[in-house]
Amino acid sequence: MPEQDPVRRLWDAWEAMTEEQRQRIPTGFWDAMSGLMGVTLTPPTREPSNLEIHAERELRRAGMFDADSDYDGMLGEAVMNMVRAHSAAGHSGFSHYMAMQLFERVADFKPLTPLTNDPDEWQLIDEAMTAGDDRLWQSRRDPACFSDDGGRTYYSLDDDPPQWWKVLRRLSLVSAKRMHRAEVA
Repeated sequence: MPEQDPVRRLWDAWEAMTEEQRQRIPTGFWDAMSGLMGVTLTPPTREPSNLEIHAERELRRAGMFDADSDYDGMLGEAVMNMVRAHSAAGHSGFSHYMAMQLFERVADFKPLTPLTNDPDEWQLIDEAMTAGDDRLWQSRRDPACFSDDGGRTYYSLDDDPPQWWKVLRRLSLVSAKRMHRAEVA
């Protein structure tokens, strides 16, 4: 029996899938398969989800696709790519909420578990930048967190009240000699 054409096998597999299974195919799958097979493949079309319709409508209303918007309209398409990928995963209401919470944290460079004093989690800031013999470490997992003792204790720039002044002073960027009041124009 002769071997069946791989593109035909892929199409047959697509036809045999349920809509739920099709929704779970990652967005990069078609590009990867195109490269492997040496032909250009595109996913069979599907109707946009309610989330995609809502997102595009709101982005258009806000002018995010317009040439005169931020980044020449590229932000609207970037957001729509994320929405399409999320929508194609087929999340239900609760898994949608959970995925969004996780995505927001990791996309904002926030840790999912508490910071530890593991030396691999802390990066020594260039000693030439710090004031005197003081050493300052920054968390590799949460760039808003700094430590004076290699990660045993730390403070966050996100704390209330904000702790920016501590880092700026430690980096010798704030001192009585360097602070000047601007002249009124």
